[in-house]
Amino acid sequence: MSRIDDINALIGRADELLPKVQSDYESSLHDQSISSELKIDIKDLVGHLRSILDYLAHDIRDTHCPTANANNNLYFPIRNDRTNFDNY
Repeated sequence: MSRIDDINALIGRADELLPKVQSDYESSLHDQSISSELKIDIKDLVGHLRSILDYLAHDIRDTHCPTANANNNLYFPIRNDRTNFDNY
């Protein structure tokens, strides 16, 4: 399977999960309570999106950084807040 196929599969999973997250989120606002299932669904959704960003980071390196060492770990940077991300 190619990287683009993996990205498209992850986008498909995120698209399937998003309406449920939206619906459960609206319910949680009404109920004033966040269910464990909603927390897990949000974690899964964000995990799919992060994986997409990681795949894209690899594509960017492959396309624009031909001398970069392909054996180095590469991932989309995650930081605690915007300032830390911008400074990274």
